[in-house]
Amino acid sequence: MGIDAKQTIIDGMKSFKPVISFVTSQEPNKLIKEAIKTYPQILYYFHSWQIRGGILNHYEMHIKYVNQDTPMADILTVSSKDECVKKMQNAVADYKCKMIVVAANIIDLSKVTNEFQIKYSAFYPNLTGIRAGYRSFGDYLSYEFEFEYRIGQVKLNMMEHEVDKEVERISKMLFSDDMPIEARIYLAHNYLATTVTYVDNNKNSLDTSYTQSAYGALIKHECVCQGYAEAFKRIMDYNSIKCEVVAGKIIGSTERHAWNIVSLGKDDSYFHIDVTWDSADDRPSYLYFCKNDFQFSQKRIWDRNLTPVCPAKYAVLSIARKYVFSNKNKLLSKGINHKILDC
Repeated sequence: MGIDAKQTIIDGMKSFKPVISFVTSQEPNKLIKEAIKTYPQILYYFHSWQIRGGILNHYEMHIKYVNQDTPMADILTVSSKDECVKKMQNAVADYKCKMIVVAANIIDLSKVTNEFQIKYSAFYPNLTGIRAGYRSFGDYLSYEFEFEYRIGQVKLNMMEHEVDKEVERISKMLFSDDMPIEARIYLAHNYLATTVTYVDNNKNSLDTSYTQSAYGALIKHECVCQGYAEAFKRIMDYNSIKCEVVAGKIIGSTERHAWNIVSLGKDDSYFHIDVTWDSADDRPSYLYFCKNDFQFSQKRIWDRNLTPVCPAKYAVLSIARKYVFSNKNKLLSKGINHKILDC
């Protein structure tokens, strides 16, 4: 009876029912807390609620809802302050104007905004401000982060459209349906390493905003480490290859540095890739291509609690180069520059 009642409450809340009728022998408020714990995102839509009834264990939960125009998929849950920072990084990298987070009240998110701006302001020069507001729901807090950018939303939308089209063009040129993931990672790495120029952050603020993004790498063909990493992720995302951007530090330096972790889609198949450091010469380097945690930890620091373990058990480079060499003429006929193939 209790399990059925709990699911009835969850289904009713997700459907925005103003009155949810249920039968339970449990204390109703305890049951509702259990339901909310299973689906805490729903609290963002709550204005108020009350319990009525109790005769023969029959109850009604009366709810007033708000924010119903916000899709449930846009409401995130976090289990730590660090996880919230990670999601903020993803939101700002994608030029999101708002991020909604629901977290347990024991997690202190009040300092996240200041800490994010202090630690990552150089990473995201296009970000000019963050505003945060919250509402308390007993055991939970609902946070709304609003991001303001130097580049206006109309321009950002145009930039995003250009990047989307370029990612599609690059993917169609580089990849084919029968191509293994190892070769796709290799060619994307080499494409960026041979077509993008690293630039220092010594330009005006607007240009610097470009260089920190995939737009700088893919459209302007010049960027800093963040631009390389964001561009590599965009190409991987388009091709359904799991990839994320890592924001860490170089040992002995106070500056932030960005690179990627990518997966082959197999167990224990995560690898570090730093396209920035592999693009210093006239041809691609592979010193930082598909390496493990130990190899990358010799020169850099990152929060390992927020990233998958990278054992790097597979010979990605040799598998990729074998495929590329065997299909060299076919790939060249598609218009791929021989520097990208590098074989």
